[in-house]
Amino acid sequence: MHKALLAIMAGSLPLLFYRLGDLALDPDEGTIIRWATTLYHSDPSIVDLIQHFVRDKGFYGVYPGLNIYLTVLSFRVFGISTWAARLPAVLIAVGTIPLFYRVADRILRNPTAALFSTLTFATSAPLLFLMRQCRYTSLTICATLWFVWAYLDLLERKPSGLPQCIGAMVLFFYTSFYIFVPVAVGVTLHCLLCTRGRSRRMALLVFVSVFLGVTLAVPSHRLSWHWPLDFLMGIWQSPPVTMLNNLRLCANEINLVGLPYALVVVFLIVTRHARSAAWLPWTAGLLWGGFVVTSSPFMTPVFEGGRVWLDQTWPGLSPWVFTRLADPRSYFIVIVTVMVSLVLRELWKPGPNAVHQLSLPILILIGTTVAFSLVFTRLVWTRYLAGTITLSFIIVGFMLDEIRVRHRPLAIILLLLIVTSNVLSAVPLLAAHPAPWQWKLPHWVSRLASGDPCADIVLNFWLLLPL
Repeated sequence: MHKALLAIMAGSLPLLFYRLGDLALDPDEGTIIRWATTLYHSDPSIVDLIQHFVRDKGFYGVYPGLNIYLTVLSFRVFGISTWAARLPAVLIAVGTIPLFYRVADRILRNPTAALFSTLTFATSAPLLFLMRQCRYTSLTICATLWFVWAYLDLLERKPSGLPQCIGAMVLFFYTSFYIFVPVAVGVTLHCLLCTRGRSRRMALLVFVSVFLGVTLAVPSHRLSWHWPLDFLMGIWQSPPVTMLNNLRLCANEINLVGLPYALVVVFLIVTRHARSAAWLPWTAGLLWGGFVVTSSPFMTPVFEGGRVWLDQTWPGLSPWVFTRLADPRSYFIVIVTVMVSLVLRELWKPGPNAVHQLSLPILILIGTTVAFSLVFTRLVWTRYLAGTITLSFIIVGFMLDEIRVRHRPLAIILLLLIVTSNVLSAVPLLAAHPAPWQWKLPHWVSRLASGDPCADIVLNFWLLLPL
């Protein structure tokens, strides 16, 4: 397993390092490099950088600034260049691969499944695309994995659990507080639903204490001590359609980048004799078909016709009910919710390989999705969900290993499809899709090799914006 892990890391190095300084900058990368260059020209020593970080409580102006200080440190060693600006993020990305394997193996208690998970993570073109950038994505993925590891230590009452948990939460908060909060919601959800007694009390005490501590330490010009109340007020005032749209975007991101929902259907069909009720795989298949249909552009005229028919047939219908009956996103969310409920029902059954351990990544996915949908009033992009999507690969690895036990060739085919293409996500059938087919990893390799001038801008990996 260690040799296989080293091989995976060796294979990822060219994808991360090759032409690191050549491809065009994302606009936000340009902003970060400008800030880092300004700080660099003040000629700070390493001690000065640490003092600056502590004095500003982890921020640079109004921005969580840990990655900026790392960029300045890289400039001090290698000089100012795009390559030097991106180097810290890539080095952290390399370190996340063995860390991910350790976390996956600890959750799954199955080295083979953990290796499957690591392979899908280390070859994920969308995440590699983002982890090369001079931004916070590598740091948030690393912080998410460390947070989960520390939380497991805390539940097992290890002496290192408490200091690690505090350190991971503080690091995560100052790397990106608006990504930390949704992940913390998911972990807290697991703590409430899946732990008992002293472990639950200790974990909740740590979460509340650290959360309040770092909140009070945030610079007052960016966030005041009552910023959680401001968040709650924003949620209360946010239009329901925004939350509905964010739920749809999060569900699509997880399906597109991390966990293809079609894999769940295949897993349930292949393992139906061992784990599932006879009706479950076919129900999941019908739900998957509903997911594809409600997401496709072909349904737009159907819903528009339904809107007109409802308006003429039942003009007195409540606007709240009318909007949801005539909006395809309502059916989309219902279908995804039922799919998640069925999967939870199966994965939480006691069985071999400690299947119930998957409750942790699943609940973090659910908690993060709900928190982002409630809090954010803008698009939920891949980089915000990068840490959560990383955990979804643990579920992918478990399912692939379960399929491998019963049908090895099918598992190999599914693994190749997940690594190389977007076919299992049914992306070609999704609406508003300018590039209906991509060979994900081959596409990324060809871009590196050809010097494609398209800027490294990622809203979703399947939407590449021109310069």
